[in-house]
Amino acid sequence: MKFVHVALIASTASLSTALDSTRGGGKRRRELEQLEDLGGDMSMSMMLLDDPPVTTDYGSLSKSSKTKPPPEDGNICTGATSVALPFVPRTGGVTCSAATMINKPDPKDENTWTKFPQTGGNVSCGSQGKMDVGNLVPNTVAPFTKDRDACVTNVHVHLGAEHRSDGEYGPEFGANGPYQAGGTYNTYRAKYYDPADEHFTRQYIWKHCSNVRVGETYEFHWPQATSTFAACDNPWQYQSTFTDGLLCNYSPAAGGLEAGGFSPQDLADNIGVEAQVFTIVNNFDNTYDMHDHENLLEGPVVDSYLGAGELWAYYTGSRTGGSFGYTVEDDNCDDVSPVTWKVDQKAHLLTAEAMDRFCLDQQAWPGMKKCGSDDCGEIPGYAIDADGCCYPSSHVDEDNTRKVVVDDLSANNRIFTYCD
Repeated sequence: MKFVHVALIASTASLSTALDSTRGGGKRRRELEQLEDLGGDMSMSMMLLDDPPVTTDYGSLSKSSKTKPPPEDGNICTGATSVALPFVPRTGGVTCSAATMINKPDPKDENTWTKFPQTGGNVSCGSQGKMDVGNLVPNTVAPFTKDRDACVTNVHVHLGAEHRSDGEYGPEFGANGPYQAGGTYNTYRAKYYDPADEHFTRQYIWKHCSNVRVGETYEFHWPQATSTFAACDNPWQYQSTFTDGLLCNYSPAAGGLEAGGFSPQDLADNIGVEAQVFTIVNNFDNTYDMHDHENLLEGPVVDSYLGAGELWAYYTGSRTGGSFGYTVEDDNCDDVSPVTWKVDQKAHLLTAEAMDRFCLDQQAWPGMKKCGSDDCGEIPGYAIDADGCCYPSSHVDEDNTRKVVVDDLSANNRIFTYCD
């Protein structure tokens, strides 16, 4: 038996309030739900729970956060990535040089828009990009997908942090991870790794994820869009080519935004990405039950007790990944811009079991699945099912990561939920 303290939330708070403040809260949320089922009182300081069995193999994962019936027709979103967007060249990229973007006049509308601010950047309090984007602002509706007709269309993972946040993840934690012995890497690490602590070093038996390491840092991205663009509440909502998901419903011939007057601000208002940085821990002795988060396909972890999903930095940017440049000398910046980015300034912990469950959960969505493609099984980090089909949203290979871009390529419109 073990004691679990549940009074660290205010003792006068109701269980419903505590549950509302805990999205993806894993073991802690389940304990609160159990207490609610028992008619528990939040004023009690302790509750007694049975100890779960201790194991080092979490391969037999019993839950999947999402199940969808198999679609009768083909993938309705295939090819949406190539749809034309006003003011966006869609030529596969734009030059990053000052002559092309940085020194252009103040952008006003789609007819004069020549700037494509890039991701990722510095999201520390007090930081600001140097690219003048005029009156363009990020969408700060929070949470982005919950208070409006919008949905997540993909979840993917990058090795290391493609952003930096002072004291949480950044260059000061360069050696904080098991990969560091093998060379240098594009991205940054978080503050948690401790080579003397077995929770960060003990091998985990992965059943559904490939090329994921205990102790390593990963940045999760949740691309999302309003239903003007995305196929929300549809079996094809989640797509392994995330721009297929973001643009699935968009049609230049339709009415509304598509018919004219579509501005860069409209793009930033309707398409965005949420991001959180995690270090993976082996929860072999249940020490990190509080970080056994569920439903990671639905969005970032929001838990007031853990401080997750509370301190956000907003700005406008682009897609990320190793194929895009990060300095003004490069010729390959991304042209799917400007979209809103909402980045958690804090680093967090995630159990290996939760990460493995995330890879399993992808398999419930047919649009995430690729069978027989050139990609399948060749790029590390994909979830692979029993039929050999892969789910290429779990990109954790180094080639798929982008270095933090220079300030000249980052928009000067950062907004923070709270900074001292």
